[in-house]
Amino acid sequence: MKSSVGPLLLLSLVAFVSVTLARSVFTFTDVLAAATADFNQKSQEQKLLDLQRWALCGQ
Repeated sequence: MKSSVGPLLLLSLVAFVSVTLARSVFTFTDVLAAATADFNQKSQEQKLLDLQRWALCGQ
């Protein structure tokens, strides 16, 4: 039983540090802002493609 406590404590410590770093590096606001920027960029690209298609078909 004593031999399984060490690895369990180490695993717990690694998990705690990982979660703490993840929270400090990536906040929900950061993720939301990145997703919004990506959506807006793709939306603008799609609008440009639609305008190009419309211009080609309209001639």
